[in-house]
Amino acid sequence: MSPVESVPGPKKAEQMFDAVGFDYETVYAEHCTHLLDVLTHIVNFLPPNSRVLDIGSGTGKPTAAFFANKGHRVTGLDISQTMVDVARKQVPQAEFYKADMTVYEPPNGQKFDAVIASHSLYQFSLPALRSQIFKFSGWVKKGGLVAIGTCLKPDEMAEQGREYDHRGWVEGLIERFMGHQAKCTVGLPKAWSGFFEDAGLEILDINQRVCMPKGGAPSDKQDQFFVTGRKIVDNELLGPYPLPKKLSEPFKIVDANIKAWLEFIARTTGRGDIQGAFDVLQREDRKAVLCIGSGSAGGHVFPSFDAIVSFGSLSYSPSPATAIGELLRVAARDATVILVQAAPDNEFTNLMNDALGDVDISPKAPVHQGILLDLAGKVLKNAGFDEVIYEYVDGYLQFPDSEGERQIRVARELLSKVWCANERDWEAVCGRLSAPLRRQFLDRPGEIRNQGVMMVCKRQQIV
Repeated sequence: MSPVESVPGPKKAEQMFDAVGFDYETVYAEHCTHLLDVLTHIVNFLPPNSRVLDIGSGTGKPTAAFFANKGHRVTGLDISQTMVDVARKQVPQAEFYKADMTVYEPPNGQKFDAVIASHSLYQFSLPALRSQIFKFSGWVKKGGLVAIGTCLKPDEMAEQGREYDHRGWVEGLIERFMGHQAKCTVGLPKAWSGFFEDAGLEILDINQRVCMPKGGAPSDKQDQFFVTGRKIVDNELLGPYPLPKKLSEPFKIVDANIKAWLEFIARTTGRGDIQGAFDVLQREDRKAVLCIGSGSAGGHVFPSFDAIVSFGSLSYSPSPATAIGELLRVAARDATVILVQAAPDNEFTNLMNDALGDVDISPKAPVHQGILLDLAGKVLKNAGFDEVIYEYVDGYLQFPDSEGERQIRVARELLSKVWCANERDWEAVCGRLSAPLRRQFLDRPGEIRNQGVMMVCKRQQIV
């Protein structure tokens, strides 16, 4: 049996599935029967000639073959070239590509009617898993389906003395798979359902069954289930859903935490929001530009600007609608307005929300960013901004100057000061962050993704 890997990257996963090859179909025949039952349920929701994306398509059977034989247009992705070669021979009417799902983008903004990921997400960390489900939601049309197959692993959990956390997840569990071992993430059905709903996917079905690999010992049995959801929102990037009924408390930058905020900014690399905004301004030849961070345009006698860029400023305003009104006050009639807020899968925000949900601090978790962009969209639409484009942008909060427990101490002290303006809250927050940061750094030591959504708004008709 191979040595235990941490959460394997694309190369490790490719090597593992190259080694598995054709044997998978034989060993997991009972699993394939379960999957076919799920696919038979799903196909009833699809219109004729639907586009279906098979994630981790393996040998092409049964998923790609099932939908292709029903007359649907099937695209399969797999990290293993061996699997892709097998699938192309077995299901020639479908298209198969060697691709890493974490960086894949559908060509030309193409949308699918269904995305199926059967037992292909085990090696993801929890933050990466959350991000991937938001990606799946973004790849399907409104009304489209997402189905994910996974397993409970009670025997491995008992052997390793592991328990589900308060959210229904366990990370870093050692998984056995056809002579290989790797660390994986396992969740209860309710935990998976929560991630689906966060991404705007309404749960249609949870199909659970115990399957036994061919020739396996009793300890090899698999308690499998498939979660199927239908996209019911227009834009998954405004999540997590459902939107709260009221706005989150604003962040505060005061003398006590200004140094922490400056350090937070200095540690953030790969600023896709800055590059993305620059690309828009350059493409549209904007010259007079107002950039706003934690401040506002309120009270200033500015000239008129042909572009306004706000980097998270709505998070600091007690009245975001008023803040947007102030931006519009200094915007030229043909101005481009760019607003950036944290994405729904933002690892920093979700780490803090998960850790601090029951702590009496300000701002009170959970903090929600999507509602700010939703509000902004309504205000801007009323002001005549009828062309709105949403772009996902990345960023990375890095702690490369330390490692191990010291890295965790440095990170928790910084994050607690950034989150809370009140020094009295820092100690309480610090105490809650050690375990979440250990889990966070299990996958990528010293790194927390700080993803954002960039909202680009213009008026199509200038009068």
